[in-house]
Amino acid sequence: MFGFLFMITHCFQGVLELTPLQFGIHSLPFAVSIAIGAPMATVIAQRIGTTAETTYLGPVVVSMVLMGLGLAMDQLKGVPPVTAMVSPVM
Repeated sequence: MFGFLFMITHCFQGVLELTPLQFGIHSLPFAVSIAIGAPMATVIAQRIGTTAETTYLGPVVVSMVLMGLGLAMDQLKGVPPVTAMVSPVM
């Protein structure tokens, strides 16, 4: 998540050249999703209990794959330009 936040900041401000205010506005879907998801996670955990006994080949793998795909899709346009922008030319 911290890698995403680092890269999306550089993408929005360095590649797309958004102002800090525009960046904040464009980041609202991420913040709103967290604001909605956190209380939902609490309610779900209270209803079904903790998942410490969950096996690797269940929700853990599915969660990792979905997060990886989401980050890859999101970064498709952002990472290469940002990487080129911050890496020294050799």
